[in-house]
Amino acid sequence: MASKDQIKQHLALTSKINFKGVTPAKSEDPRKAKIMQHVKKSLG
Repeated sequence: MASKDQIKQHLALTSKINFKGVTPAKSEDPRKAKIMQHVKKSLG
């Protein structure tokens, strides 16, 4: 089960990668959707 700290850390890591070459507006929604999928899988 992912804790809130782990999710924040994951967000920080992925945002660094995504925001290098992509504008936040373009990457924001797909990234959130992927993370929500990941969280749902983690929670079972």
